Amino acid sequence: MSSWDRHLADARTALRRGIQDAALRLIHEKGMPHTTMSAVAEEAGVSRQTLYNHYPDLEEIVLDAARIRIAEASEIIAAQMAAAPDVRTALSIYIRGMLTNPDDTAIAGMTGMSADAERQVMEMLEPLQGHLADLIRRGIDDGTFRPELDPDDLAEIVFHMLGSGYRLVQAGRDPIHISRTMEGLILRAISA
Repeated sequence: MSSWDRHLADARTALRRGIQDAALRLIHEKGMPHTTMSAVAEEAGVSRQTLYNHYPDLEEIVLDAARIRIAEASEIIAAQMAAAPDVRTALSIYIRGMLTNPDDTAIAGMTGMSADAERQVMEMLEPLQGHLADLIRRGIDDGTFRPELDPDDLAEIVFHMLGSGYRLVQAGRDPIHISRTMEGLILRAISA
């Protein structure tokens, strides 16, 4: 790829990220049903034509934003967990990572979407839930977590609990307090 092509690709990525950020801000403020493509274009500082050249509708903006942000979060959390000295610490890192995301608007738009879009988001989240199931397996194997636990079922339950915790954080609760509370609850329930 030439330097010019790389420059164009970077500019396109930055433009799309700006559109996503604008849409997520508006959705966070007004809700998805009350956010229009015209308002997104205005908030992003682009023409409606430019917006429609990149996205056919608001749902596609949210899906693209989710795809990127979930992949970024998954990479960061996986790297931090891999560096943890033990599974308890890795689980704490996972919980904090899931609840203290500084970009509160990243998940805010996930309501009010079509059933197909919600299914797509759930598929995007599977790697994050998979990291948790793998971590639980490691903890069972090394004796840290109770051996009768089913790692996949437990990962799904904990993942949904964390989703509830995240909604508390979005509502203004202290993310550190919520993550510590959930960490203590989860570790007490699964520790051997």
